[in-house]
Amino acid sequence: MSPFSHCPFLGVIICLPPTSETEIVGELVGILCLKANPPSWAVHGWTDISIDILKQHQRKEYGGEAIRWWAFQMAGLHRVQIQAFSFNTGAMRLYERLGFKEEGRIRDHMWLAGNWHDGLIYGILEDEWRREQRQAGRDLTSCV
Repeated sequence: MSPFSHCPFLGVIICLPPTSETEIVGELVGILCLKANPPSWAVHGWTDISIDILKQHQRKEYGGEAIRWWAFQMAGLHRVQIQAFSFNTGAMRLYERLGFKEEGRIRDHMWLAGNWHDGLIYGILEDEWRREQRQAGRDLTSCV
């Protein structure tokens, strides 16, 4: 196992556009990380991603847009997986709306607030993502 396998191979800071000519970047929205696999796994073309959107920016499609473009359009991956805990119904709805399919469940994976919660693993393949984008009328040649 690589000593860097826990580190992202790509970390993206998600910001709003600048609101004035003096700003370089706009307000911080959140972060997206595409995690590194050992170099010998590169041929498989997949990664595990994580995303964290600040509370005031949730439910505004920023998370979906970041996942949509960075995972497939910019990183050119074949498969992407993401995890959620069973209490995070907002994340589960987002991932399913983006076309992710539930692929696995880790029972009693997290102890929080006096209860056990399952861990859910979601995945999406590049061809599924491209089909979703075409159906939504999105331009696959641009990243803006």
